[in-house]
Amino acid sequence: MSLSTVGSFALLVFISGQDHAMSITFYNNAPIPSGERFTLEATGSFEALFADPNTYSTTIGDVFTVHPPNLTNELAAINARTNPSQTFLLTDFTKTDPAPVTFTSMAEYILLKIGGGNSNNTALVKNLTPNNMFTFTPRSGAGAGLSHYSEAGELEAVPVPSTIDLLSTLAATLCCGTLLKRRRRAN
Repeated sequence: MSLSTVGSFALLVFISGQDHAMSITFYNNAPIPSGERFTLEATGSFEALFADPNTYSTTIGDVFTVHPPNLTNELAAINARTNPSQTFLLTDFTKTDPAPVTFTSMAEYILLKIGGGNSNNTALVKNLTPNNMFTFTPRSGAGAGLSHYSEAGELEAVPVPSTIDLLSTLAATLCCGTLLKRRRRAN
């Protein structure tokens, strides 16, 4: 296999690997797991609170209680479950009510309020991909839907190379591969 072919393959893997779909299932008691509540899917990477204090997982999430679900209590729940050196203020916090089942977020942390009820009504997500697209899929039953979500912090957008940049990188890789191939033939 020539270097140009390897370079082209690596470039294609890099381009196609930028966004990937993943999902996390949330439970009333994640460590066991029991009481499946919902699945959250995303086009990028994220983690869910698995257990207090501050244990996150990319496969399973826990549902906990925040009552009443007002801005002050929800912000306190986020601050209690994030990096101890990081504290969010009300100015860093937004709430979307009612929540659509599919939404885009640039926030670092997303608190999901699930259905009605006073207990096991909240889940916390740590977003790892700027401009991540989330889709909420509830399990059937009372209080299974997404009531609202609240966001804290903001991820910085990572610039995506333009098509021209990618094409010039591809052209340079192919050119280098061709030159190396000619050089080997000459020797």
